[in-house]
Amino acid sequence: MNGTRARWAIVLSALALLVFVWAASTDIDRYDGELPGFNLDWEPEPPEPETPEPQETVTCPPDPDPDDPTVPIECLEPEEEIEDREPMDLSWLDPVLRVLLILGAIGLIGALAYLITSWLRNRDTSRPEPVEIEDLEAAAKATEEAAIEQASATGTARNAVVACWVALEDAAEAAGLQRKGSETSEEFTQRVLSRWEVDSATIHELAELYRTARFSREELSADDRHRAVNALQRVHSAILAHKAAVDAERAAAAEERRRRT
Repeated sequence: MNGTRARWAIVLSALALLVFVWAASTDIDRYDGELPGFNLDWEPEPPEPETPEPQETVTCPPDPDPDDPTVPIECLEPEEEIEDREPMDLSWLDPVLRVLLILGAIGLIGALAYLITSWLRNRDTSRPEPVEIEDLEAAAKATEEAAIEQASATGTARNAVVACWVALEDAAEAAGLQRKGSETSEEFTQRVLSRWEVDSATIHELAELYRTARFSREELSADDRHRAVNALQRVHSAILAHKAAVDAERAAAAEERRRRT
């Protein structure tokens, strides 16, 4: 649910920024219509003619010297006018600015998406995970004597080993614990058995026998059958021991609550 919200937030933010970029880069036509409140027929009154001031007569020498300060300016030849320089071509600047604006918008979208996902992730991790309470009685029942006898009586040693491991998988599923999405059935079973304080050597031994029986053409012997059955018995005993410890802890907590009340 939170992942869906994050995706929608990112999509909406991206659309908003793209609309902003499009609006900023769109040329707006100049308005050439009539403006309200103006009289288009109005003409300004012609200005009064100005009376030209009388100009003084300047007498120039036959060969005026430009360096002579006494020579009037009117007698000197005008300097050549500097030709107007052509304006610099800046037409390339507009597409460059648009590209920079788009790149900036993309960077802003990425930063915004990162902030949103980080916020959602932190909000999820801040919530306490629910405490899982396993059904140890159901787990013990899945590995009880009937399951052990069935594994012992299975035809071939290969099938017996597989039956022993299937009993462990049934025990893990019967306990009602949640399996993670990235876990295989074998990984989930091993994690649950470790939670119940089952000896790691026992888990490893039965897991190796199961992988050999399930994925290898190697022949299994009667000794392999015996080892698998013994491992299943040890797991069953460990589950019962763990159940007894949990029951004792719960009883002590209930007694403590009763005393306080």
